Amino acid sequence: VEAVYSKTRNPLSTACALRGIKLVSKALPVCVEDGQNLTARSELLEGAHLAGMALATVRMGIHHGTGHVLGGTASVPHGIANCIVLPHAMRFNADAVPEQLALVAEAMGIQRDGRSDYEMALQAADHAQAFIKQLNMPYQLHQVGVEKTLLPQLANNLLLSKAVMSNPKPLASENQALAYLTEMW
Repeated sequence: VEAVYSKTRNPLSTACALRGIKLVSKALPVCVEDGQNLTARSELLEGAHLAGMALATVRMGIHHGTGHVLGGTASVPHGIANCIVLPHAMRFNADAVPEQLALVAEAMGIQRDGRSDYEMALQAADHAQAFIKQLNMPYQLHQVGVEKTLLPQLANNLLLSKAVMSNPKPLASENQALAYLTEMW
């Protein structure tokens, strides 16, 4: 998702990311339900590979920057942090990159039905959160033991993150960072 709206996105990274999103959205729930389904596992492998290729060619933003801060400051494993952060990063960026997040929504299988790009962006974030819950993954920081008293330190560390500084929508203040983290707590 982050590769689609990265400041350094390019046509190849976007194509890889959108195809990856489509494949993972379809195949991951099937793999969780039936780990022996080789067709779904092959699609998941292809989607993960394409996502990795997309991320390898662009600069990260607030999503991965937050994941790095959560790992380094609160010892949250990176994959778990990504689950928690994804919908919140999408909502944070929705007004800055609605066109790109609308493409993400479409790759997830969300029908436009007359919605604006911004509305599609928010639908994509809601869909991502529902998807994470469906997979029985943590979706809030307190679920992984992050104490609310740690949020100010996390907010300060976010402002120092080079990845967060590369986000298409600036994280302008400690108060804004704290509000963003409080939403995911």
